Amino acid sequence: MFNIFRTDGPAYRVALTIYNLLALNFLWVVFSIPLITIGASTTALFYVTQWHPVVIIALSWPIGASTTALFYVTGKIMRKEEYHIGADFWKSFKENFRQATIIWLILVLMFYLVITNLLTIKPLGMGNFLYYMQYLILFEIVVVGIYIFPLLSRYHMTIIHAFKMALFIGNRHLLTTFFCLMFFPGIYYLLSWRFNLILIIALFMAAVYAFWVSYFVKDKFQLYVRGDDLIETGEEEETPEE
Repeated sequence: MFNIFRTDGPAYRVALTIYNLLALNFLWVVFSIPLITIGASTTALFYVTQWHPVVIIALSWPIGASTTALFYVTGKIMRKEEYHIGADFWKSFKENFRQATIIWLILVLMFYLVITNLLTIKPLGMGNFLYYMQYLILFEIVVVGIYIFPLLSRYHMTIIHAFKMALFIGNRHLLTTFFCLMFFPGIYYLLSWRFNLILIIALFMAAVYAFWVSYFVKDKFQLYVRGDDLIETGEEEETPEE
């Protein structure tokens, strides 16, 4: 009976999983807070009637780096590697901060432009083609957003290469992309069924999403991401013997 409380027992594993989810979700929220620009951006909200892109960027710019760090830790857990949640999260956040932030800003601007086009283009005549084209572009932005941060968390690569690989893998494996996207309708269904679950969902959602995506994409990257120019994060590049 007491075996369930051993370190290799089910009770311990469940408790460890809950702790990991809570800790990772907490770190993601804290590191996503724009400490530098939060004052100016919050003040700006009182003077604008719409979500101006500058305000959106000012409020969200650290999310790219924090999301990359989140996937770095969840990826190590999924691969059953040794991990230290706080240290590994901070390590990835620092190492990928510049690239992840630039990628996030690009995605936010692209998303904003597409939404603006959908609100302004009239689906008539030639505008009909342009209007529905925006939905395709929007879908591709979402696809890139799903894959690019897990990709960046695991491999050293340029921003352009990261975009190319995320777009390629996401469209090559549409079934995997579909399963990743199903996370959001699942959350919507839970809230529609029991809205009082919103607090529990808020405590776990970011971390659960990272585990969800990591589970489906963990084997896909190895099929395409290889070569001397790509090195797994945390590993040193080997120098050839002379």
